[in-house]
Amino acid sequence: MRSHAVALFIGAAMLTPAHADVDLVGHKGFEACWSRALTTIEFADAVNTANEGFAGCIAASPGGTTPYCTTSTCSGNVPGCPLTLRASSVAHDFDGSGYVRYNATVGMDALAMDVTVSGAHCVVTINDASNLSATAALFFGVSDDGNSGQYVGGPVSVENAQTTGLRSTDYVVSGDFLCYAAGTFVPASLILSILSTGVDSSLQDAQQATLGESICE
Repeated sequence: MRSHAVALFIGAAMLTPAHADVDLVGHKGFEACWSRALTTIEFADAVNTANEGFAGCIAASPGGTTPYCTTSTCSGNVPGCPLTLRASSVAHDFDGSGYVRYNATVGMDALAMDVTVSGAHCVVTINDASNLSATAALFFGVSDDGNSGQYVGGPVSVENAQTTGLRSTDYVVSGDFLCYAAGTFVPASLILSILSTGVDSSLQDAQQATLGESICE
């Protein structure tokens, strides 16, 4: 009898595919959720980890009254200003119909951007980004994962991205004659607005790494 049981065990093991998601097929029947499913807190940690060091981009905006980030490129030779995110905190907010919301706060590294204001071609160099903080609401598309949880399949949308904390002493302005003549020509409010735009798109890109997870308490 014992040898027969061992043979059955070995046979079952040989039939088990070597795949990362094998437990989605062979999970324990008495578990309330998939054994690889993350709790809401664990998923928040995964979201925060995805933000840390992410190489984002403030996309070039060549039109309008204040063109910006038109003279530099991001990764992949994409026109724009490179923006590196730094993880801070992410917390679960609420579950909706077909989506789940997380609130994120991120920091960023020092950076430079070109801005044209009233014909003045300026370069804004943020030397101290330690006080910069951006907040946003992250919405992940979810569906039933088949076992008491939610499958995170995207898309990811970002709302209400706002950046604060830029002091006048944190950045310097240089460029053509007009910028040299008026060193405060580029206000902090404009720079923060541009940063918020970059944070919005960068957070969406960063969170592609978290799609494919299941969330379940």
